[in-house]
Amino acid sequence: MKLRGSDNVKRSFTKQDKKGREETWEWEETPEAREAIKKLHESSNAVTELATPQQKGTEAKVKAPSPPSSEGTTETV
Repeated sequence: MKLRGSDNVKRSFTKQDKKGREETWEWEETPEAREAIKKLHESSNAVTELATPQQKGTEAKVKAPSPPSSEGTTETV
């Protein structure tokens, strides 16, 4: 069924925990909410596309530099 842009839709989500208890969440989606969700997904996808390879986890991890060692240095007084 294709919805018209002005129709409100009642949605629900039911989850069941390990002990068998059910929890149901219900909400109404308005045209404004659907449009906002669409824009959110578009902006999230755009940010993901701009992420550097290191942020995506495809590049080797960068090591922090080692602290300076005191070996080999002399002080003159």
